[in-house]
Amino acid sequence: MTIGELEAALDMPRANIRFYEQEGFIHPRRGANNYRDYTEEDADTLRKVKLLRQLGLSLEEIRQAQRGERPLAALLGEQEAALARRRAELDWAGQVCRAMREDGVEFATLDAHRYLSRLDRPADQPGFFDLRADAAPTVSHPWRRYFARGLDYSLCSFLWMVVCLFLFRWFPENNWGVRLLNAYAAYGILLAAEPLLLCTWGYTPGKWIFGLAVRNRDGGKLTWGRALSRTWGVFARGEGYGIPIYVLWRNYKCWRRCRDGEPEDWEEDTSYTMKDESGLRIGGFAAARAALFGLSLLLALQATLMPLHRGPLTPEEYAANVNDWCRRLDVCSGGILGMGETWEDRIDMALDLAALGIGSIPLNILRPIPGTPFGDLEPITNEEVLRAVAIFRYLNPTAWIRMAAGRGQFSGGGAELFRSGANAAITGDMLTTTGTSMAGDAAMFRALGYQL
Repeated sequence: MTIGELEAALDMPRANIRFYEQEGFIHPRRGANNYRDYTEEDADTLRKVKLLRQLGLSLEEIRQAQRGERPLAALLGEQEAALARRRAELDWAGQVCRAMREDGVEFATLDAHRYLSRLDRPADQPGFFDLRADAAPTVSHPWRRYFARGLDYSLCSFLWMVVCLFLFRWFPENNWGVRLLNAYAAYGILLAAEPLLLCTWGYTPGKWIFGLAVRNRDGGKLTWGRALSRTWGVFARGEGYGIPIYVLWRNYKCWRRCRDGEPEDWEEDTSYTMKDESGLRIGGFAAARAALFGLSLLLALQATLMPLHRGPLTPEEYAANVNDWCRRLDVCSGGILGMGETWEDRIDMALDLAALGIGSIPLNILRPIPGTPFGDLEPITNEEVLRAVAIFRYLNPTAWIRMAAGRGQFSGGGAELFRSGANAAITGDMLTTTGTSMAGDAAMFRALGYQL
């Protein structure tokens, strides 16, 4: 049956039906059109809830009876005793009201002491009204509230990172000054967003995950002004304006007040409600934090991949992008010796590689092959190669100078090259020349004193 049919059958407003469904008393199926389909069993359950609520049982007591956690007879016995006490309380209060009315008292001339004495009774004597009901509601669950706000702050920090990357094209650096700037930027987003969320829905993402909501004393949503005042109060007195170290002290003070059941300064005319204390909400919090962490890593990766300049580029902007990429990458770049270059050419290449900060420089030795464009060149001498290697080592003191193709023109695998300044090698056959063997290179390096 539809909710309209159920409403008519039970004589129960659909708001109540929705509420009892949210509380988990019924679990209607969804039809093909995604509308709820209520069964006779759902209707029977709601009739039971309606009856027991009208008898004064709490939702938790009804839930315990439904689950079989407590016998219904025991709960009804407790309620019967409570109603008897309430009846006695009403009778007692009625007697005093009658006496005061017959005496013709007015507020200005009321002798409160005279009538209070009639209400005084031993501790086991029922009383009509417990003054503790007029006390401010107990504020509890400090850790849930703390982690809920922490999640909201983390979400605002992530949004700030997104703004920096895609709007300002700047990724926050990791130093104390920038960290402080980022912290206050996240606070600014939170101070702007939280009041809007509280006056619209009554909760923030963090509070929603923990089942928390902020309401007026009458159960309604906060006005924007009241929500803003509350948010600023949390920032100022709960988090100490975000001042390092001081914020820890304010957090501790607030936790202690919350633990002791004392309302915080910013909670005047507001109250917390909590849907449930299910452990699944802790899991939801952990999943949300993990998701934020993963998204932050992806954002950081995106920051490393984003060029300095985008869109139509000038030659200068393109060169700046290339140089920026080179600074981020571990580039391997070298050349071939013996292609007819001058010593000035070799020195220029070594200097250019040093300016670019290249960490791996492979050096090849041209072996002229007849029929190729450089087949008629005179082979470079071993002395020239050794001198060139020494120059590259001198101008690139921290780089890996890797000897590659052509090393076979030296006897014994080219041990002289590594005494001249090379400190790495590429082993095996090359594209057009026969290289060295791994076993031979290993023996050579051991002879030179290297550990493999």
